[in-house]
Amino acid sequence: CLPTLILVCKLSYHAFSMRNTMNQFNYQALRPSSRIRQWHNRTRRSQQRRGGMIVLVATSLIVLLAFAALIVDIAWISVIQTEAQVASDLSTRGALNSFVNDHSEDPYDVRVERARAVGETIYESVTIGQSTLDIDPEEFKFGFDLEDGFVEDDRFANAVRLNLDKVKADGFRLFFAPIFGTDSYDAGASTTVSFTPIDVVLCLDISRSMAWAVGNNQGPGGVTIDIPPVPGSRWLALVDAVESFLEKADERSPSLRISLVTFGGGVRRRVDTPWDKTRTRVETDLEFIGAARNSIDTRMDFISSSVLGWTTPIREALSLTHDVFLDQSSSEGVRRVVILLSDGAATTGSPIGTASDLAAEGVIINTIYFSGSSQGRAPMQQIASIAGGLALDADSKIELDQAFNQILSQLSVRIVE
Repeated sequence: CLPTLILVCKLSYHAFSMRNTMNQFNYQALRPSSRIRQWHNRTRRSQQRRGGMIVLVATSLIVLLAFAALIVDIAWISVIQTEAQVASDLSTRGALNSFVNDHSEDPYDVRVERARAVGETIYESVTIGQSTLDIDPEEFKFGFDLEDGFVEDDRFANAVRLNLDKVKADGFRLFFAPIFGTDSYDAGASTTVSFTPIDVVLCLDISRSMAWAVGNNQGPGGVTIDIPPVPGSRWLALVDAVESFLEKADERSPSLRISLVTFGGGVRRRVDTPWDKTRTRVETDLEFIGAARNSIDTRMDFISSSVLGWTTPIREALSLTHDVFLDQSSSEGVRRVVILLSDGAATTGSPIGTASDLAAEGVIINTIYFSGSSQGRAPMQQIASIAGGLALDADSKIELDQAFNQILSQLSVRIVE
């Protein structure tokens, strides 16, 4: 019995040990199985949410396509608007150029119609939205561009305006905007171009000292006698300088209008008539420079063969210049300029008061003191200072040409949008 009992105990012990070992093995073996189940659960839950991402992507794609369509139409609208404005700018500028440079004797309305035809031709040659468009020439308005705005005028003009609310009656078709309920875009354009017309009065001294030599304050042979100007004289140097000035002005500013006023009193035309110490004369009326060149050249050639005057009535000359502007020019929208040239001091009274009156009316006075003594230089500089002009000195023919060129640089007609 005892050996049997011992055998049973041993077997029980081994059985118990084996059970513990198996339990331990089973515990270790179950751990990876649990991880597998966890992964399986996560996979199953992921499979249950798989359709939600498709909905999000589809919604985002629709929004992106809508924005892309909107950007395409916005770009197209920008192109249309730019082309419409370019057509407006070019045609309006062309119409004004035509009007400014039309110096024919035709009536104002005829010249306006020609300018409108030029503007129409230019406008209809510009592509807007992949097509060319027609325009009514009457859309080009002529008048004045003032501080208070554009004012249409049927007598004279310094500006042209084109204002189109719709450049195309039925608008421009858009690509994708109909999706949002808009079929077309109504492009508009507005342009006003203007120039400042300039009226110039050449106010020239024809007193006897202008017959003297340049740089010499005595007459021929040292005697102040009365003779017509001779080669080398101040007057003939002035004739050449003015001829060059007019030629250059005609090239640069063909819309310039110019008149010639001379002053030099004391010439006795007949023995039985008294001296006219304050003699001044409007030699030519205000004309566009193309026509004025011939008129002024003719008058200056005539003066070149005449005996010049004794006095220097600058005050009366400026007063006559005021009358020229008053009768033949306009203070509204016109720049008025005087070029006053003398070689001596005023002899019939101070011109400062008259210069102040002209300056108060917006007239600019440029002065050139030519080859004279120092006595008359200061008053000429004072006149220019009062009237906002240039005060220039010239002691030689070269310096005289340079003085006229300097003034000419300020007389260019500019077109402003």
